[in-house]
Amino acid sequence: MRNKISGPFPIIEVMFIFLVTFMLKLSSSSSSSSSSSSSSSSQEKEAASLSNLGTYIFYVNKPEEGTTTMQTDEDLLDWHSAFLPVISIDESSKQHQPRMVYSYRHIPGSAARLTAEEVENMGKKDGVISVRPEKLFTMQTHSPQFLGLNQEKGLWKDSNFGKGVIIGVLDSGIYPNHPSFDDQEMPPPPARWKGKCELNGTSCNNKIIGARSFQSGGRYLRVDSPHDEVGHGTHTASTAAGGMA
Repeated sequence: MRNKISGPFPIIEVMFIFLVTFMLKLSSSSSSSSSSSSSSSSQEKEAASLSNLGTYIFYVNKPEEGTTTMQTDEDLLDWHSAFLPVISIDESSKQHQPRMVYSYRHIPGSAARLTAEEVENMGKKDGVISVRPEKLFTMQTHSPQFLGLNQEKGLWKDSNFGKGVIIGVLDSGIYPNHPSFDDQEMPPPPARWKGKCELNGTSCNNKIIGARSFQSGGRYLRVDSPHDEVGHGTHTASTAAGGMA
C-alpha cells in the first residue's frame, strides 16, 4: 500500500518545484523588463530635456564688497556660474556644448543654455534680477542715400571721403572679396594700428586691416569666423568705408 500511494508524490513534488521556479523566473523577467522600461523612460526624458535647451540672458546683482573679488575673468566666471543649476557629470558628458555661453564683464550678468524649468527656478534665486530668452533682431539694409551721402558735395566730400580714418563695424561679418574692399592705391595701415586679422590670415589687405569674430554660441550664427554669411555687415562696412564699386 505504501508503494502504491507514494508513487505520485515525487511527481507532485517535481511539478511544484517546476511551478515555483517558473514563477520566480517570470517575476525576475518582469522586474528586469520594468527596470529596463523605467531606465529607458528616464533616458528619453533626459534626452528631451537636453534638446529643449535655449539660450537665456540673466542679470544678477554684483557681489557684496568683501565677499569675493572680481579681479580676473576666472573670478567673474565663478561668480556667474554659481547661479547656474548643478549639472551631473553624466549629463554634462552628454552635452555637446557647454551651458555657459558668455560671462559679461561690463554688465552684471551672463548668457547660458537652460531649460524652461531651470529658468523658472533660477528666477527665484537671491541675487538674480531677471532671466530673459535671447532675442533675434532683424537687420535692415539701407543705401547711402538714406544717410544723405553724395560723392559730389556735402560732408562725405568735405571730409576727403574719410581718408586716414579707421572705422570699426560691429555686425554680421564681412565678405573680403567684395569689390568695395579692393585695396588698390590704398596706403598701408597706420602705424598706430594694433588689430588682428582672423580671415585665415590672408584675406585682410590695406582696405580691410582687421577682422575678428566674437561669436560663441548664439542660435542664429554658428560659424566662428568673421566671414559674412548674412550680407548685412558687408553692406554697412562698404557704406561706411568702402571704395567706389
